[in-house]
Parts: sequence; C-alpha cells; structure tokens
Amino acid sequence: MPQRIVPLVFLALFLAACSGGSSPTEPEDSQEPDANLFLVVSLSDALSLPQDLTGVDVVLSPQAPGPDITAPLSIEGDRASGPVGYLDPGGHSLTINIRHGIPVLVRGAATHTVTEGVRDTLIVSELDLDHPFPELPRRILFVGNSLTSYNGGLGANMAGFAGETGPELAVYTFQQAPGGSTLERHWTDHDLSTRDIVADGVYDSVVLQGSPSNMVNESASYRTYAPLFIDLINGQGMQPALYIPPSYEDHPQYASHLVELCEDVTAGHPAVLIPINQTWYHVLENRPAIPLFHTDGTHPSVHGTYLNMCVIYAALFQMNPTGCTFEYDADISAANREYLQEAAWIVTSAYLGRED
Repeated sequence: MPQRIVPLVFLALFLAACSGGSSPTEPEDSQEPDANLFLVVSLSDALSLPQDLTGVDVVLSPQAPGPDITAPLSIEGDRASGPVGYLDPGGHSLTINIRHGIPVLVRGAATHTVTEGVRDTLIVSELDLDHPFPELPRRILFVGNSLTSYNGGLGANMAGFAGETGPELAVYTFQQAPGGSTLERHWTDHDLSTRDIVADGVYDSVVLQGSPSNMVNESASYRTYAPLFIDLINGQGMQPALYIPPSYEDHPQYASHLVELCEDVTAGHPAVLIPINQTWYHVLENRPAIPLFHTDGTHPSVHGTYLNMCVIYAALFQMNPTGCTFEYDADISAANREYLQEAAWIVTSAYLGRED
C-alpha cells in the first residue's frame, strides 16, 4: 500500500505546482513567464453583429523604433484574451482585429505604457462597430477590354454579386473597358482618360485585365505598362489587382505563360493576383460540360463571366462565394452555379494561401 501512496502524493504536488492557482476569471495569474502584458478584449458588442466571430488578434506597435508584434488571442465566451509577449518599456499602440473568416470584421484600438519589471493586464471594451469590414473594398474600378465588358460586364454585375454574398456589402463599381484595349492603350491613349480616372484615387481597388493575345505576342508591352499602372494605383493608396486571363480556347498551350507573366510583373510591384486562368482550367478539366467560352472561342460565355465574378470576389473579399444567391443569368443552373462558386474558392484560396 505505501508503494502506491507515495507516487500519488508526488502527482498531487506536481499538479498543484503546474496549476499555479490560475483560473479563467484571473487572467493576470495565467501569464506566461516571458509576457509582461496580458490582454482582455470584451466581445459583448461584437457578438450582436450578424456575422460569426472566428478569430481575434492584436498588433502592437512601439512608439520607439522597433518591429510590430502580432499575437493571437483565445476566444472564450464573450471575451478574447491572452498574453501578448514581452514588450520593451515605453508606449505602445494596440490594434485589435476581430475577424469573420479571414477578413477583419471590426477593430478596436488602445494604448499602453510598459514599465520595466511590471506585468499588466489591459482590458479593452470599445470596438468600432460603425465601420464593419474596414479592409474590404467598397469602390472597385475595372480596367480592361471586352473580356471585362462581355455579358453585361463585370463592372455592372460585381456590385450585385457582392451585395448578395457573405456579409452583403454595399459595393460601387465602374468599368473602363473598350473593346480591343491593351494596358498600353489605356496608359497612352489620352482620349480614354484611364490614367486620369486611376489617378483620381477615388477607388479602393483597381482590377487590371490585359489582352491575352497582346500578353503572348507582345509581352514586353505588358511588362512595361502593367507595372506602371500598379505603381500608380499603389501611389494613390488603392489596391491593385491583376486579372490573370485564360488563353483563347484554341490555344491552351499559352495558359501557363499568362500565369508566369503576371507573376513576374508583380514580383517587384505588389498587387493581388486574381487566378481566373487557373480556375478556368480547373473547371474545364473537372466539368468539361460547363461551357466557359463563348462560341467565338475568345470571350467568356455567361458561365465564364459568372465564374470570373466568383474568382474576383474570392480574391478581393477573401471570402467563400459559395451560397451566393445573385441571379445573374437564367441559363446557369443552380447546380452549375454552386459548382462554379466552390471551384472559385478552392482554387483562389489555395493559390493565394488563404484557406480558412
């Protein structure tokens, strides 16, 4: 009998030492040894929103020169909490990101001054509920040609699509897409005024669609003018996005070249890559009965345009378009609509590293 009692005593002492008297109601006692700030965020107000809360993180920026620190918090009931690491003494600004999937749903802000040798608990309760989804675009400009304007146009339909998907965002769109236009023409033809429209800086995102034939046969032109537009857009504080087009139906051998060209262009010029090309070939391989090309073999069919909307939504809004009820065209069956939505998310989230 004594041989059994001794190990149990040691086990009880070990468990008591590990617990340290911590409890969910005393977060300051559960701090990690290398953390001098414990953060508690009240989620009571955010829980009143119709969207689910899927994650909370905090970004700490020191007032003195130094790198930002990003720390995840754990959600438990109506609060998120956790240690945020060891901070150098001095003032820090905190940005609290409460997420719905990948995007930020609402934000909170706070400041804190770290004192040498002191471990603090900071409680944040005020969130900016008046500006949900602060990072998602509300105004989108489409620059391209007939691939953008076909079947009613992406610019005309993306607002309706976004308005009936996910958080049902109110989005304003505009398109500058005369037939046959290349990005070089958009940049150099003053009658189009595309550069002036972009330079006004009134949009959140600008989607640039190049001409596949120009991109294949005159790739130097695309390599010159796509970066010029990207830099102009970035300089105006907007988000550039590069539409990766599929090759024409009779020339699938150029598909990989179009992807590589867009990736090369954005290597030194940051922009969101919209993998329309890759999604089309995913669908063509797995559901060849769905006609993505118009009968001319160059323009999209109504299915192709609808798929483009799904991919653009997945890339710009970082959310799954599956379940969207937007009635785009009666020729698209419910089954095909659902498949195209799913395919857009599968390919886009994997390509951009946004699997949720």
